[in-house]
Amino acid sequence: MKLLIISKMFPNRLEQTFGKFVLDETIELAKMHDVRVIAPIPWFPRLPIFPKWYHFSLIPQQDTINNIPVYYPRYIVTPKIGRSFYGRNYIRGIRRTVARIWSHFQFDLILAHYAYPDGYSAAYYKKLYKRPLVLKLHGSDINEDLDIRGLRKGTLRALQKADLLVPVSRALKEEMLSEGIAAEKIKVINNGINKSLFRRMDRAECRRRLNLPPDKQLILYVGYLDPVKGVPLLIDGFQNYLNLGGNNTDLLLVGDGELREEVKQKINQMNLNQHVKLMGNKSHEQIPLWMNACDALCLSSYFEGYPMVLIEAKSCGLPIVATDVGGIKEILHDDASSRIVPRGDAMAIGRGIQQVLQQNRAAGGVLPVSRSWEDVAEDMNREFKALMGKTGR
Repeated sequence: MKLLIISKMFPNRLEQTFGKFVLDETIELAKMHDVRVIAPIPWFPRLPIFPKWYHFSLIPQQDTINNIPVYYPRYIVTPKIGRSFYGRNYIRGIRRTVARIWSHFQFDLILAHYAYPDGYSAAYYKKLYKRPLVLKLHGSDINEDLDIRGLRKGTLRALQKADLLVPVSRALKEEMLSEGIAAEKIKVINNGINKSLFRRMDRAECRRRLNLPPDKQLILYVGYLDPVKGVPLLIDGFQNYLNLGGNNTDLLLVGDGELREEVKQKINQMNLNQHVKLMGNKSHEQIPLWMNACDALCLSSYFEGYPMVLIEAKSCGLPIVATDVGGIKEILHDDASSRIVPRGDAMAIGRGIQQVLQQNRAAGGVLPVSRSWEDVAEDMNREFKALMGKTGR
């Protein structure tokens, strides 16, 4: 089968971990199908101003990742404003690329990741080329975008026009059902992990390799520093843990994002410089070392879909504290190895950290996750075949 994948969340030469989970799935699908990827990026002129945006101009128009042809057309993005126009801008931005691909690669099916603007735009090309559309939903595109006035209409249109909807959690399915989306077009397929990468390793050796102190308790956060992830809340929760009598413990923040300066300022204001460390971005291949080096992972998000970081942490045997949002209860159980706490409750986060650190990690209780990206691709392929049979292709 010839498969066209459309997703703005996809790695490129300058952002090699951006949308890594989409790439992991795509690599496995490419073992079964002939695949082309369109990964649109914001247009910006080649002027060395506004570093956050300038780097987009340096990404090549076309590249190859794991022998998969990837196209990076540009579309107009107006930061913070005019988001209701993103869908139409996206359609125009990828028009020539889709036509160019079609001229030598007449795809049988379109797979889009995220409802808006990706799924919205893919629905246009579904109609133009008369091909079925599978739309994969990851969390924020449902949990947040349906509540944003400028995005709600486009998001609903994408959900309505797709032939098959694949949310990554049951919680997302329930949200779509509440919006009147037909149950028969929804198939939940949970994400997987790279099992050879995310596995238990010797903690002392991992700390040595990362130059981390051997005698401290270490709490880990891995993810973007953005409002949804609640990192300032996590810092408050960590302070509460210290107030409860916690000592000889550091909080390591792995990742970067728009709140970096705000987080840095908060750490300074709370006099936590000796305990809370901004570690910056790390490669995907390094994350298992950090997970195995630490004593617990904490996720303080306000919204989530089916957070991959929890699956990866579980596979490394890492105790977890996480807020009760999205599909987190489909991953964790409130037991000796994990604590699920109310969203936005810094005191509960502090108590949760205290409780999981009191458990003996070596005693087990955190079961490795057996689901891999190969499993995900097999499930997706099964749904592709069923859909193609229904559409008579």
